[in-house]
Amino acid sequence: MKTPNGAASQPRYIDRPEITEVFADRLEHVFFDGVTLRMEFTVVRTEAESGATRSVEAPKQWAYTASRVVMSGRSVVQLLNKMHELQALMTRQGLIEARPNPDSQAS
Repeated sequence: MKTPNGAASQPRYIDRPEITEVFADRLEHVFFDGVTLRMEFTVVRTEAESGATRSVEAPKQWAYTASRVVMSGRSVVQLLNKMHELQALMTRQGLIEARPNPDSQAS
């Protein structure tokens, strides 16, 4: 929605503490159909081992769906902008290394 001066208005943010948080170990699937982005997050569960049944094989693991998120194309742009901000912050803190943009390199 636009204001009388033509600028886009921003909705007021309302926190809802009763919304539960979701923990995920990984982003399993990402689908973009040109209109919406769908992401499926999973949590990994590992087979519990007892000392008597421990084998030489690696323990079995399963990835269970923890959450599915569906976003509009507009919110995807906002997500990407926030991820770029996070990447820059983590680079400044030395948590990740800056990589050159392959598109900006001369051939």
